[in-house]
Amino acid sequence: MGGYVNALLAQHAADPVNNWKAKDAAIYLVTSLMVKAKSNAKGATELNDVGVNAVDFFAQQIVPELTNAVRRNGDANGNTGTAVLWADSLKFLTIFRQVLPKEAVTPVLPAVLVLLTSSENVTHTYACNALERLLTVREIDGRLRYEAAWIAPHLQTVFTNAFGVFDLPDSRENEYAMRCVMRVITVLDADVKPVALVCLQKLSAQLLETCQNPKNPRFSHYLFESVAGVLKHATDPTLIPQFESLLFPPFQHVLQQDVVEFAPYVFQLLSQMIESRGAGGGGGVPAVYLGIFPALLAPTLWDRQANVVPLVRLLEAFLRAAPREISTGTHLTGVLGVFQKLAASRAQDHQGFFILNAFVECLPLEAWVDFLPSVWSVLFARLQSSKTVKFTKCLVVFISLLCCKHGPLTVVDSMAKVQPGIFEMLMKGVVCDAIPTVSGESEEKVRPDGAFPNLGTYVYCPRRTSPV
Repeated sequence: MGGYVNALLAQHAADPVNNWKAKDAAIYLVTSLMVKAKSNAKGATELNDVGVNAVDFFAQQIVPELTNAVRRNGDANGNTGTAVLWADSLKFLTIFRQVLPKEAVTPVLPAVLVLLTSSENVTHTYACNALERLLTVREIDGRLRYEAAWIAPHLQTVFTNAFGVFDLPDSRENEYAMRCVMRVITVLDADVKPVALVCLQKLSAQLLETCQNPKNPRFSHYLFESVAGVLKHATDPTLIPQFESLLFPPFQHVLQQDVVEFAPYVFQLLSQMIESRGAGGGGGVPAVYLGIFPALLAPTLWDRQANVVPLVRLLEAFLRAAPREISTGTHLTGVLGVFQKLAASRAQDHQGFFILNAFVECLPLEAWVDFLPSVWSVLFARLQSSKTVKFTKCLVVFISLLCCKHGPLTVVDSMAKVQPGIFEMLMKGVVCDAIPTVSGESEEKVRPDGAFPNLGTYVYCPRRTSPV
């Protein structure tokens, strides 16, 4: 095979313009026959011995083709043969990314960025895919091979050229280009901050256009992931108001027009923005957020299973960021209604406990203590009708958290309003049996070990060396 590949390459070298198909065939043969084992995550992981060395072939045949785009003064629009060989070379780089050393790949990065500007759909798509896949390569110890410092010097070029892909007619919703944008943002981490605002301006325009006429769900997913990446890594409090002004128009369109497939994304991003305000010491939540809070309690939203997890996170974010506004209004009844709906579901009951735990952690007890007997009634009814291991574990954590935060008497007295003596029965019959099953770092911190020091009279926990 090695001899045949060399013959094809010699034929191409004799007349590169007319014999481009010879090199196309040579690259195709090497790419197809050299791979012994591969995966979607890593590309080629094990090679066949076919008389051709992958690293040497890359240096001698692939690098010259890729750097040809740079030598052409950045013109990435060649003839058919040139475009095909560029695509072949990008595919070779993508497939063998795990076995090619970093020092061999680094010189071709400028060429890959130039090829992002090609008007040929195949060429710029392969370029986006190659760059994105390179940024996922990890060393044996788990570190990224191509870290933020590798891509940071080309930051402006990367985003300019990648976003330029969406201006081309055939790539308005090119999922590979958007995945490339998402990956670059993820790898850059905090280094994305200098271009965060410009980046989000482009993404918000894409959001508004996509929300009005969604076509490609994978593109939409990477688009929202890119926005989430910017919000996560660009945590400068001075940028948050500008982010909000850019993102609220598409968010409002999704919520007002009830774009079902995008609503979960919007709820998660709203949560992220509220949490960013809290992390940045913003001091409360602006009125524009509080204005949408009543709409979040609409039963129709909670009937859609895809909405439940992001909506619960959003409610938690509101409770943590604006406890006074939530507790002083008329919203507590609506939130507890949501809890009651979730508690009745075997699949979503743990989400209801997330809301209860946020109540305990964030709200003053006097704001909701009158609701506690009703809460116990709902929990006891569910415990009697459909007891599960998951439900009892969540119940133990909630009881323990309430006890640690507001004292054991709060638990005992509020339960007694439902039924005198039920606290002792619950401890002996449910809580003590469930304690050994409670797991998780934060959950174990509020196990009843310390909350009820006399609980050792009821149970011996096998996971401990002493009575609980």
